Amino acid sequence: MKKLLSGLLACVMMVGMMTVSVSAYDLEEYDLAAAAIEGMGGSASGSMVSTMTRADFCSLAVVISGNSDTVSSASYTSAFNDVLPTDSYYTDINLMCTLGYINGMGNGTFEPNRGITIAEVTTVCLRMLGYSSSDIGYFWPRDYVATASNLGLLDGISTTYTDTITYAEGLDILLRMANQLNASGREYLSEVGASTATDVVVLDNSYKNGADTNALYVYSNGNEVPYTQKTAIGDELVGTCRGTLIFNVAGEVIGFVPNEDTRLTANISSVDANSITFTDGSSIVVPSSATVIMDEEATTFGSSYYALETYSEVVICYGSSGTVQMILPQTAGLMDGYVITGYYDAADPNPTQPETVTVMGTDFDVNDGVSFSGLALGDQICMTLDATGDVIDVCSYSSTVSDDMIGVLSGSSVTLTCGITVPSVTTSAYDGQLVKLVDTESKGTYAYTLSYSSGSGSLYVSSGKLGSRTLASDVVIYESIGDTAASKISLSDIAVDTVSSSDVTYYHLDDNGQVDIMLLDNVTGDLYTYGFFVDGTTSTKSSVGGTVTNEDGSTTTSSTTITTHTLAVETSTGTTRTVATGAYTQYDGEPGGMAWDDDGNLISAVVLEATEELDVSAFTGTSSLVGDGETYVIADDVQVYYKDTDTWTTLAQAKTFGVTFVGYFDRDPDEGGKIRIIIVDN
Repeated sequence: MKKLLSGLLACVMMVGMMTVSVSAYDLEEYDLAAAAIEGMGGSASGSMVSTMTRADFCSLAVVISGNSDTVSSASYTSAFNDVLPTDSYYTDINLMCTLGYINGMGNGTFEPNRGITIAEVTTVCLRMLGYSSSDIGYFWPRDYVATASNLGLLDGISTTYTDTITYAEGLDILLRMANQLNASGREYLSEVGASTATDVVVLDNSYKNGADTNALYVYSNGNEVPYTQKTAIGDELVGTCRGTLIFNVAGEVIGFVPNEDTRLTANISSVDANSITFTDGSSIVVPSSATVIMDEEATTFGSSYYALETYSEVVICYGSSGTVQMILPQTAGLMDGYVITGYYDAADPNPTQPETVTVMGTDFDVNDGVSFSGLALGDQICMTLDATGDVIDVCSYSSTVSDDMIGVLSGSSVTLTCGITVPSVTTSAYDGQLVKLVDTESKGTYAYTLSYSSGSGSLYVSSGKLGSRTLASDVVIYESIGDTAASKISLSDIAVDTVSSSDVTYYHLDDNGQVDIMLLDNVTGDLYTYGFFVDGTTSTKSSVGGTVTNEDGSTTTSSTTITTHTLAVETSTGTTRTVATGAYTQYDGEPGGMAWDDDGNLISAVVLEATEELDVSAFTGTSSLVGDGETYVIADDVQVYYKDTDTWTTLAQAKTFGVTFVGYFDRDPDEGGKIRIIIVDN
């Protein structure tokens, strides 16, 4: 069984903002094309780097052309003395020759095991598309190779007539051909079967649809639709790409061919309402209207972006204009294998074979085949989740089951490290604190404050170690400053290679003894709000003292004036909330940063230090600058101030008109400091 979000894609290609570069063929394309062939009843078992033979290409082309049934039901007399009835490719070669797509060598042989050349490949493909010499030109192979190149069939592949191709290149060329218009201007695949459906995403290839327990469930034209499949669509094609479904006259699916989309497979670091940042630091802008296929349902990025952080990998599908059109989350999300322990509160439609269960006030879908037999409402149970948050296993509570449900408290709810939010939590912890959830009979769902860890050892970022312990591949890292709310960060946010053990507030080990959760204390500096300090005072308060009777009989009431100093930070988006403090009042107007808790108390403030005066040559793009012989990382949210006009601007704009630049950093580079503010002048 294969469902959406259980994809295999292993090839990770990272890109910069709005820039996509995808190789002509790679392991991902090879797997998709091979799965497409197998889903149409063929076999693509050759090694990716082996030379594709003339026989190989004929066998694959027969499948793509929809002629597999013709081959299996036909008998041919071979015109070639080196193609024998006992050969696996016997009928494939004879059919391709009968259809006029390929020729022999002219001497009674076909040379089936010789590598097929660029000249031969392009000739076969163009003939399959219905082109003739009058369409192409009469100079062979020059005109054929030129036409194939113009159609994009040879992108990234040799155009030398006599060169042979690899098996992967042959599959890729056939996939590109299948996505072409034919010589009559019709989609090639529309004539392979009785009908087609385009821009489809396969959600499930073993879907239960009434009596059909092996249906195909797809997203097509804004709807989720089940179809009967005559040949099984491979797991590699589930939830990993857009493509075209091919149907026979009975309306059964006989194939699925991936589109030649520009695709990006990448690992997520963070997501906001406008963009996705990947683990290599690059990011892409995503329109709020982009389609997201999640948990077998279609939604938009604008309404679901917050949920994408629970997945470690996504496939991004681009349109011809270069904008993101569709996002396909993949497996290995943070919920995969997560254990939920609590009291069995409710079930639908029944407690023994439920489709949905409620634990800790949260509803969970239950996968087909998961039985709650022997369990009753009110029992304490342990549920294991898959990457989509569905229950895939359940058992009675056992103290030996690892059930450390850890997350961040926000109001009366807790967002667990896996991304699930549990409501109606009782706690004495403060907002934003990292807590452990326990479902109890007496207190309901209670959030306990975590005890500080000790003896962790230093964090070694590049080697992925905490002391001698290995960081889990899906480690979740939080950072806080004192009592500020814990915020998720990634290893790439940390600008030093070694973090002192004194800055590791808490860590947790998974069942394999690897570190899967960490809480760090102010290691990035990113939790401060940076700008210019604004010093102020509160309204004068008077306290009533004693009453004094004067000589003339009048009375005077004494009073005490109290002046409270306040601090705020002016940023490019306005002035922050004002906090009461008696410190930092001498820094009014100076570059700095501050952090505060939810009650408005100042937790920490930092006065920024300045680099020497620099010119534009000091910058390496927008990521770093060199000053005073040091290389400084520029913070992603650096604030840039244009002194001449007293206005905020962007770094890209400032570099076009600025003459001098002064960077302000929170700590030295070897301590993980970053440039937080840049003041630009003419």
